[in-house]
Amino acid sequence: MNLKQLRFNVKSLDDSAGEGVFSGYASTFGNKDLQGDVIAKGAFAETLEKDYDGGAGIPIHWNHQDGKPTDIIGRTLSAVEDEKGLLISAQLDIEDNPTAQQAYDLLKDGRVHQMSIGFVPTKTAWITEKGDGPWGGHSEFQQIKLFEISVVPVAANQQAEILAVKSGRAISSANEEKLRAALASLNEVLEGIDSDNSNTSDEDKPDDSKTGEKQDDKKLAPDKGRDAEAEKAERLNVIKSARELVTGGKDNKETK
Repeated sequence: MNLKQLRFNVKSLDDSAGEGVFSGYASTFGNKDLQGDVIAKGAFAETLEKDYDGGAGIPIHWNHQDGKPTDIIGRTLSAVEDEKGLLISAQLDIEDNPTAQQAYDLLKDGRVHQMSIGFVPTKTAWITEKGDGPWGGHSEFQQIKLFEISVVPVAANQQAEILAVKSGRAISSANEEKLRAALASLNEVLEGIDSDNSNTSDEDKPDDSKTGEKQDDKKLAPDKGRDAEAEKAERLNVIKSARELVTGGKDNKETK
């Protein structure tokens, strides 16, 4: 069975959808993709009604893969035709499928931002327009049987778009850079404090002018000692807060 794969762009992200849910146009009507094909308005009506109970339950795949169960990463919650195209809302199986979680993470941070559909044309027309010439024209798919919608890394049709992806507590790459730089600076400050404390030696302690003995028993004034400890504790809290913001509360260790 041959599937005609047309690809569509994931254009924008939002926080308004539910966790693991994204929505947008899986296909748009009337515009040519990079392969020169066009999908006509109404092409999905029959397959949505007969095959998917009006639009629910269309399989969502990762990059049109179908060799193993985890390649199916979700399903549509709804799919309807409007004036622009096929508008879908889909739920990814992020709790049960690692591939779905990875795809969702890629969608959230924008590294992957496109969709594609797999279908078989059941009614096609060859359309010629003024200025096409004797060898011009394009295929118009007037009726299709839809098999799946995929999240993909490359698009041919730039007209379709995902309208919303729940991004949760994700940090953008730009903000993460700034936060990590701030965290590094704060760590340097803390290291400086520790270094100052550890470098205090016997030579730094005042001598008793009469006995020549080190004043080991002499301490910092109570107020000064408390101020130093309070300052260090405050800086530690700032560093801890910054680290939690960057890592999501987890200790991430770099492997070099």
